[in-house]
Amino acid sequence: MSLRANRFEGSVSIETDQPIQLVGKGRVYVQLRNSSDLDFHLELAEPVEGVTESDNQILPARKINITEVQGTSETAKGKRTLSIPFRVTNLLVDVDTPLSVNLKIEAIFSPKA
Repeated sequence: MSLRANRFEGSVSIETDQPIQLVGKGRVYVQLRNSSDLDFHLELAEPVEGVTESDNQILPARKINITEVQGTSETAKGKRTLSIPFRVTNLLVDVDTPLSVNLKIEAIFSPKA
């Protein structure tokens, strides 16, 4: 793992110890903490099946950022780990190649009643 990946992964955490609860196409807000002295500029690398997520966002240094996760199905059910792929556009691993990361969020899907 590169120094840049270590810096990102050691600095960014999801501020919940419980799975998020997605009911139908409902929304859930997730807190992301950036304990680094550096802002991180995130760009969604590809869509994740079953949810929508903000395409671009900035995680300000030494702050907590709120991001929205929304279900895409009224009938989805069960527990799964969402692995949301982002490119950190201000951390390059090579010329014009941003760092790729996955934010992992535990989620429980329930059909809308």
